[in-house]
Amino acid sequence: LVRATEILEMTDYIPHVTRGSCGSSLICYLLGISNVDPIKNGIKFERFLNQYRDNLPDIDFDFPHNLRDEVFLKLELKWPNQVARISNHVHWHEKSAVREALRLIGIHKHVPKDDIKKFINNIDKDKQSLLEEYKNDKINTFRHYSLHCGGIVFFHDGIPEDLKIKDQYKTLSQIIYDKRDIAKKDNFKIDILSSRGISQIIDVLGKDIDFSSCPYDDKVYLLLQKGNNIGVTLAESPLMRKALRLVRPKNIDEL
Repeated sequence: LVRATEILEMTDYIPHVTRGSCGSSLICYLLGISNVDPIKNGIKFERFLNQYRDNLPDIDFDFPHNLRDEVFLKLELKWPNQVARISNHVHWHEKSAVREALRLIGIHKHVPKDDIKKFINNIDKDKQSLLEEYKNDKINTFRHYSLHCGGIVFFHDGIPEDLKIKDQYKTLSQIIYDKRDIAKKDNFKIDILSSRGISQIIDVLGKDIDFSSCPYDDKVYLLLQKGNNIGVTLAESPLMRKALRLVRPKNIDEL
């Protein structure tokens, strides 16, 4: 939490929004990480930490998409070799395993996804059997590491060399841990995310944005009540649009 506070202090000139499990907690509010007062707004502590949750809460920071690399650079300059980006562990699944099996039996042509079942039915029976064997060997096994969308973790004594993914030409080192590994180690993850929505707001209003004071007028509420929210960050999913149509919020508390 101290590190999160320091991140915001050194990027206070960049508009940002705090989200995630800690986003509405009292500690984050008192530290200045979040501008949402959970007591004033009646947000329960159990929202982000309760007896049924077996992993640590985290903090998500949304920065303008075109300024996020600047945030990463500041992190590396302030804490050299102490901040690392985490990975996703990508596994083989049915579709990807089938395509890899096709390659392994010598078929390198592109087969459209809608035609792949028909294509397999028309190949030699021995090749079909071999394809099935290769596919089953692959499914649910580890495929490769990919870069997590924004997760970072601190190593106060330096990033262990054996965790680094080599030949990564990035501002911050990438490590082999994914978010589950971080949770098992009882470490704390912060997500430094990029938001095109914030970038668009800056383009319209400039950088002097007070996210703690966002007045809504009747037309905005009417828009949300109708579910016409495509393009509205965090409000455009089918579930959120359905909820807004059912709740029909008329004020900020209902929203």
